Amino acid sequence: MTKPEFVQALKIQTSDAAVFGTAANLERPPGRRPREHDAVLSQWYGKLGISDREAVNAAMREAAELAVFSFLCVLDGVSAIEDGLVKGELRLTHAKDGEELLLNDPAEELLHDAYNALCRTSDPLPPKRSEARLYEVSPARQLRSTQTSGDRDMYLTPLAPTCSVWGHGRGFSEDIA
Repeated sequence: MTKPEFVQALKIQTSDAAVFGTAANLERPPGRRPREHDAVLSQWYGKLGISDREAVNAAMREAAELAVFSFLCVLDGVSAIEDGLVKGELRLTHAKDGEELLLNDPAEELLHDAYNALCRTSDPLPPKRSEARLYEVSPARQLRSTQTSGDRDMYLTPLAPTCSVWGHGRGFSEDIA
């Protein structure tokens, strides 16, 4: 994995997923009996006009991207997370097939700069789905094995309803199902 591949994957799986997921939850709260807080937000969001929804989606995007950007600033060492004059160094390494790559090498382009550039030039993308099927990953499979027959429906929620997300200078709808 190269640094650009990492930054692209990180964007899709974090800030983009947060925007799509939050918009989907606002449009249709998850679960058979959504939490009251989620239902209230959904009702409020549903009453908004198109331009107001686009503004809310743009604010969600800004918040999600800022959170990831700020985290990358910490990983790059340009934002401190500890007090004192002497600070530790964080290293993010990708290891695969016996090879290691330092992704936040201070001698190269910083992760937060690469991420910021990518955010400025690309619209949010829906997160890629894993090839693993629902309940086939180990923790989910273990939980499912302990369910009783009446529990089955409690944990099934829509994976990816259709949601609207705000893009660069325009609104767009994306079917992420």
